[in-house]
Amino acid sequence: MKTSPAEELARLKQGAGKDMVVWGSISLAQALLDDGAIDEVQLVICPLALGGGRTLFGDRTLDLKLAKTETFERGSALLTYKS
Repeated sequence: MKTSPAEELARLKQGAGKDMVVWGSISLAQALLDDGAIDEVQLVICPLALGGGRTLFGDRTLDLKLAKTETFERGSALLTYKS
C-alpha cells in the first residue's frame, strides 16, 4: 500500500534526527505544501530572468510570514518564510 508524502514525512519524524529538506523535487514539495506539512520555506532569489518553467506555488495561497533575509555579494538573496 502506498502512503502519501505527508504520511511518510510523519513516519520519518518519529525517528531520530532534526530538520528535513526537500531538494530538487517540485512535485514532492507541492504535495507537502498541499497537505500543510511544510513549516518553513527557503527561497534563493537570483537576479536572472527566465521565460518559463514550472512554478512552485502555482495557484496556491499560503499563509507564510517572512522570518529572515540574507543577501549575498553577487546579488542573490535567501528568503526564509515560516508558517
